[in-house]
Amino acid sequence: MNALYLHSHGRNSASPVPAVLASSFNNTKQPTIRHFLRSQNSPRSSARNMASLNNESYLSRLPAELIIRFFCSAESFFDALHLAATCTHIQAIWRNNVNTIYNQISRQLIPCRRYARDLLACQIGTPPSSPVAVKDVVQLLRNFTVVEKSADWFNQTIVCSKKLDRNSSMYTLCSSFLSVSDCLTRTVDGKTLPPYLTQTERIRFIRALYQLWEIVLLDHENRKKKTETLIFRDIMTINDFAMIDTLFRLNFIQDKQVLKIRAADPGLMSKIAHKVFRPAILFIIKHVLGSDRMYCGTSSFMDHGFCGMISIWDNYQRDFKAEITMGGNGPTDPNPDVWYDTDDEMD
Repeated sequence: MNALYLHSHGRNSASPVPAVLASSFNNTKQPTIRHFLRSQNSPRSSARNMASLNNESYLSRLPAELIIRFFCSAESFFDALHLAATCTHIQAIWRNNVNTIYNQISRQLIPCRRYARDLLACQIGTPPSSPVAVKDVVQLLRNFTVVEKSADWFNQTIVCSKKLDRNSSMYTLCSSFLSVSDCLTRTVDGKTLPPYLTQTERIRFIRALYQLWEIVLLDHENRKKKTETLIFRDIMTINDFAMIDTLFRLNFIQDKQVLKIRAADPGLMSKIAHKVFRPAILFIIKHVLGSDRMYCGTSSFMDHGFCGMISIWDNYQRDFKAEITMGGNGPTDPNPDVWYDTDDEMD
């Protein structure tokens, strides 16, 4: 998983646990899981800790409230899982309070949590509004790993393709995706964007992948029902991914279940794009936007973005909004069934 979200911490601190806890209460800083994990692995405390664990665990004497504070201060889910594996007492606290701990940690570590929960409901049946159990957190982390790796691959291979050897076959493939002008100058309001996915672009990528993943897992009738609940902006974005996948067989979702489904039906993405999304797009154009246009898409942008995909890029958001709200001919405030604006693209 991306080191930005999950990483292990150093193991060379020499402060014993009691000293860490004492300093935590004497100072304004709260005790953190990093302090505890480092102290547990320090050379000077290891023998003492082993002796304690052979008798009565030091942790078993700590109040549950303090242990929960340790969990909620975790900077990664690896930290939380490592602490939960320390002893049976801590594991019980983790299991009994996993929903509280997950809600606290995931706010900063897992973007698009609402869409992650929708996918989880489709996979194992836990309703999005229900508290999570340990098995839910494990599955959410597995899913997050998949979308993070996909975003990393897309960023490194496609967005940063200009870094590739110009004589390589991969460069030839990727150069057809991103126009030269996009590679060299991406600007928004006069500000030059970096030659890689911005934070908001990455969030749009992850959100669309969660939604497409859920669509793939459903049968045809439920795919249509799910699509009926989506905002037009999301339908068009997910459709971009389905179409690009259809054209180039990129297999964005590297999940065993999804790969198995696609192996059994090689034309699945094309069917989703043309038999699920296209009818929904035409319905919204006619009955929601009141237009007689035959289709709404990004064909006019084929020389831009990612082979015409403009839905995730910061520098194309105005064009994308104009395209799917019928280019300013509609209401000043777009129909909420068609478009929504977000500040940070996190939720």
